[in-house]
Amino acid sequence: MWTVLLVEDETFVRRSIRSGIPWEDNGFTVIGECSNGEEALEFMSKETPDLVVSDIRMPIIDGIDLLRASRQKYPRTRFVMLTVMNDFEHAQQALELGASGYVLKLYLTPDKMAEALLKVSQELERELLHSATLAERLGALLFESIEPDAAENRAKPNSLPGELREYSYMRVILHEWDVSPSTVQAGELASGNRNLLACSRKGMTLLLSRKPFSDTPHYPHVSAKLNPTQDIRCLSRQLCRRLDELWHNGKNGGYLLNGQQTGERVTSLPWALEKAVLHAFEQKQTLEMTESLKLLWAWMAQECFPAALARQNALNLLQRLSSLSGQAPTEGEFEAALSHEGAGDTLVRLCVDLLERWRLAAYELSDHPDLNRVIFHIHEHFQEDINLVMLSSIAMMDDKYLSVLFKKKMGRTLTQYVIDLRIKHACRLLRETDATVSEVAVSSGMPNENYFSRLFKRETGFTPSAYRLR
Repeated sequence: MWTVLLVEDETFVRRSIRSGIPWEDNGFTVIGECSNGEEALEFMSKETPDLVVSDIRMPIIDGIDLLRASRQKYPRTRFVMLTVMNDFEHAQQALELGASGYVLKLYLTPDKMAEALLKVSQELERELLHSATLAERLGALLFESIEPDAAENRAKPNSLPGELREYSYMRVILHEWDVSPSTVQAGELASGNRNLLACSRKGMTLLLSRKPFSDTPHYPHVSAKLNPTQDIRCLSRQLCRRLDELWHNGKNGGYLLNGQQTGERVTSLPWALEKAVLHAFEQKQTLEMTESLKLLWAWMAQECFPAALARQNALNLLQRLSSLSGQAPTEGEFEAALSHEGAGDTLVRLCVDLLERWRLAAYELSDHPDLNRVIFHIHEHFQEDINLVMLSSIAMMDDKYLSVLFKKKMGRTLTQYVIDLRIKHACRLLRETDATVSEVAVSSGMPNENYFSRLFKRETGFTPSAYRLR
């Protein structure tokens, strides 16, 4: 709904207009009433309407002076003037000042007002479309500091539109990749505030506002006030650089830009560090891969690598490892990380998960498709409770028949197959991690530590602690 402010000095007329016009049927809602231009300007300083329906002749500040003052302070607000038969001179003056139209009070019917509202609505829709186009252009220009082809973008002789001089405040917000600008700056953008211009790239949102920001997002963000002569490109890069520092230092909350940020940005990863990760993954070396990932992430922190590119490069790395292993990466988790440390921990966990699933994918299959469904389920869920009844339902066969068939095809019983898989997993954890025996037991699908220890010794000849010390 577009918002409307009614300005009319005669209370009866004002109330009649409010109650007699089907505003909502025409896509508008009345948010306030004022009896003169002075009250209207005070109201607009707190809440700017999309449309002002104002009488021309009023005490203190009349409709013409209200329109003139609003053109300077609230250039996006539309005006429809109310006039009388012998006042066409002022009506013409209002049109020259930018009013969308006027309506004679004598003929103020729902149909006449609907015509005026339709025209205003079309103007507002065109402006909204223009703002969306402007926001996209703004995003391409302002976020060049986080794009891989930033140097190419800067080389293009593409100036920023003159409308951006109307904006006085800038804010850059770091958030999850799948979050919209209206979520991170909810109160101001969700209501369709036309004083704001927003654009998003790679989990970052940039906002330009004509007024000071009234909402404080629950995400890391940096704000600044624009000077009339300031280079908006330069300021956006400074804000992004400061936000990158917050990301790497694990800080949340909002900050004001203080001082100039200079220096060239590193926007590409060293191949030696990437290669070490890929090599360890190909060799199925969990510890080596984990250490290489940590070195890569530490290098990013040291170089204050752009947060957006850090997340993008990590996603690219996950995709490469996914292609190598043939395993689909877990989606959605990494994009939600809001600190460098948190993102690094998530990346390591996701890469280890990919490697582990790649290992598991190498197990022996049978020549029986129904039995293979059971084998797949065991490998995917061996850390959970597994019983014959559940497996028989997966294979869609009798549980006794499944037991006989499994032993015939796989050379061991179902129970022994599950035990072997769990013990193999436990051995790897004992060799490659510092997890306690209790944690290894739980991770291997055996929450009872005593039972796990007895079973482990029976199968390997060692207690878990002795096996770790070998």
